[in-house]
Amino acid sequence: MFYHFALICLVYLIIHLTSQILFLINQKDLKSFMNRLKNTFLNIYYKHCYEQRHVSTSNQLAKKYLGENTPPLQELTKRTSIFLLNTHHNLRKAWPFPPQGIKVAGLHVKPIKTLPKVS
Repeated sequence: MFYHFALICLVYLIIHLTSQILFLINQKDLKSFMNRLKNTFLNIYYKHCYEQRHVSTSNQLAKKYLGENTPPLQELTKRTSIFLLNTHHNLRKAWPFPPQGIKVAGLHVKPIKTLPKVS
């Protein structure tokens, strides 16, 4: 989804982002007017659900475990100075990326062990 874009000051245009639902139902012409209209409404709906469900639940959990004086997570994200993304430029289309973002795809992968030689 595109909700992390606001964290790293990326501008997104809803009409250009392909909804996962439209992609999964294998729409052939994703750039037609009707598909762009469906896509726009789906992305607005996703954003609304994200803000109403995910953000409020996250704020409740933060207050529960970090104390009642914890500021809302939206305020904390405004102070983000670095952003780590588990992605690589080979895995997605070209998109603008600010300098405070670091792509760390594969950071969790351990080095490959060599196979033993068979005699």
